[in-house]
Amino acid sequence: MDDHDGQTGYRGWELAQSSNQFYPLLMGFGDGNGYMWSGSAMVYHRGMSETIDAGNWFSGESGLIAFYTRDGALQNQVLMSSDDGGMTWTKRILIPQNRVGINTRIDCRDPKVFPLVRENDRVATWGMTLSNQADGKVYFLKSEDLCAWDYAGEFAIDRPECVDVYALTADDASEHTVLTFSGRSYL
Repeated sequence: MDDHDGQTGYRGWELAQSSNQFYPLLMGFGDGNGYMWSGSAMVYHRGMSETIDAGNWFSGESGLIAFYTRDGALQNQVLMSSDDGGMTWTKRILIPQNRVGINTRIDCRDPKVFPLVRENDRVATWGMTLSNQADGKVYFLKSEDLCAWDYAGEFAIDRPECVDVYALTADDASEHTVLTFSGRSYL
């Protein structure tokens, strides 16, 4: 839910929940260090990360994890978890903007997490994309446990936003990884 009302200015994205799908209750995610911006979420299953499992983030065999941009003094990423289907969230880990090698405030947002390297039936390495509209770059990070992230590269493209990465299977059964993004100039 975009909280831009034209009078108070842009304040960020918010989470809305509803018991009946008609009257949402707006829950602010500003935490004094910045506001919640876009990101991505996925279902987590026990065994995907030894770090998460050791921290006992979930009472059962699965839960939700989400990565979002916290817009404040820097545009850091935050990993949070939900053990109740997304009704409540716990902020777990800060992934600092300096992971892309820059210590001053830049556009560094829209985290998308995806499987990068598979070994047998598990993901051995995860990838994350981050977009930088102002400087026209897409950054890549990598992680073995979804918690500790390292710089993996970047490339230049005109004003990227909301980068997405996913796998497609062609008619001939070959697998292809696709990277898509939108730009700031919409038609």
